[in-house]
Amino acid sequence: YFKDQVGMWAWSLCDFVAWDPTGLLAFFLIIGLCMIFTSVLGPAGHYLLLSPVLLYPRVKSLITAAAATEQSQKTMRCCFLIFLGSSPVLLGPALSLAIILRG
Repeated sequence: YFKDQVGMWAWSLCDFVAWDPTGLLAFFLIIGLCMIFTSVLGPAGHYLLLSPVLLYPRVKSLITAAAATEQSQKTMRCCFLIFLGSSPVLLGPALSLAIILRG
């Protein structure tokens, strides 16, 4: 279907410049149409079709990085609370800090 449609566009271009007696203008318009398809529309369609494959690793790495950041924050909170909890003087503030950090 697409090949037939492009053929119709080329035919319409030739009809559009039928006033040119040499036919060179129609030739250059068809060559320009081919260049636009191969240099602009072809790569754009290619990346559109490959976008799910290209986006999956990026999204997966973002999710993994977010999970790792969350896990490291939990570990830091736990280590901080253990450090504060080891001192009997700081045990009260450590519990209130735990409640603040958890909430």
